[in-house]
Amino acid sequence: MFGKVQTMYGQGHRAIKSGLARAHGMYTRSLHIAGKVNDIFQVGKKVAAIALPHLERYAPGIQAGGVKAIGQAESARGAAMHRFEDVQERLRDHGRVWEQIKAQVPQAKPYMA
Repeated sequence: MFGKVQTMYGQGHRAIKSGLARAHGMYTRSLHIAGKVNDIFQVGKKVAAIALPHLERYAPGIQAGGVKAIGQAESARGAAMHRFEDVQERLRDHGRVWEQIKAQVPQAKPYMA
């Protein structure tokens, strides 16, 4: 009976650990992609700062529309960054739970390596 419980505990621990590792990998890749998108956005803002005043001569009102679009993109970028911070906080929270388990159930330490 104890062997079955120990085996089930080990399988559950491995499943949780591999799930967290996969989530961390996906999160890391997402951060990398978000960094690239942010770099592209910063370049686009610099180009718009130069091009919009020039284009205003040929298409009146385009500068106001461009500034509005940049503002909307900035707010979307801010929301995405807030979401990344939420995910990071959840991962920290899961880590704290594991630490509490290790501290309060010393018998589980060998299985939580």
